[in-house]
Amino acid sequence: MYRKLFSALVFISLSASNLVFSQQKVLPGAVEDPSFWIKTRNNADAYYWENVTKKEGKIPAKKQTGAAFNFNPSIIFDTSQDSLILPLGTESKRRQTLFLVYKVKDSLKEQFLWTINDPQKTLSVATNKRLVDLKRYSYQSYQEKIKPHKANIHFFQQNVTDSVAKLSSLTIGQKSKLEKLPPEEFKGNISEILVYNRVLSGKETQKVASYLAIKYGISLSQYDFKNYLNSQGETIWDIDKHIGFESSNPGIGRDDASGLLQPKSSNMIEEGLMTMELKSKSGTIPNNYFAFWSDNGKNLLVKKQEQGEPIG
Repeated sequence: MYRKLFSALVFISLSASNLVFSQQKVLPGAVEDPSFWIKTRNNADAYYWENVTKKEGKIPAKKQTGAAFNFNPSIIFDTSQDSLILPLGTESKRRQTLFLVYKVKDSLKEQFLWTINDPQKTLSVATNKRLVDLKRYSYQSYQEKIKPHKANIHFFQQNVTDSVAKLSSLTIGQKSKLEKLPPEEFKGNISEILVYNRVLSGKETQKVASYLAIKYGISLSQYDFKNYLNSQGETIWDIDKHIGFESSNPGIGRDDASGLLQPKSSNMIEEGLMTMELKSKSGTIPNNYFAFWSDNGKNLLVKKQEQGEPIG
């Protein structure tokens, strides 16, 4: 009798850089000027939102419940009592780039990730399945392969010019109070949020996405920007060099300019199947040292052994 599991480990790649790290401000992917950088921190069983950029928003300061998300703290978002509202400004030109790391309890249900609102109207909506433009009443579904995953990096950019400048804000997780829309409120974990009041370049986007992907064990192979870059813009995983093994390629490593130290990771698409860990005799992982693994997207068959013997 056989039990089908998600994938088999077939490839490991190591990359190191000897470049000297200069003292600089720590930012995800070393990408400048996030308007908001909000992540989770914890003290034992007490979890809190950490507003790294210190810009004012409606961000709960009280203790939250949480759990581990790829060995990092993550807040269990409770929409009945939590309100996370970030001001986007009053310019007529709305230029934003947003990253949101989340994990839903039930990936089959459509749930709100965020809404962008002016004082009288909800302008746009993102769920775990699609984007909706309520000014044009149009929607765009995500790629089919992204939808079923519980854990994801949500990415959104907009460059919109309004006829009149209005105050707008980003509300995380909750239903719109201005529109009656069918999706449910968010149920799950939120770990990290990044908002830029500009449209990032392709390289900047890839550097931020790489930082988040390595930290949270979410493979970039499902997105358009599949290669991983470090904070210096160097390619540390090139999917074109591993033809046949393009599926599920999380990584581990250290990047001081990003504030990234992830010595242990599990592929969050199939959480708990396999964990990889970096160790050194000195007890220190060098800066800009990474390890990645990938698979061929096929099933792994695990044979059931005789009673009393381990599964192998």
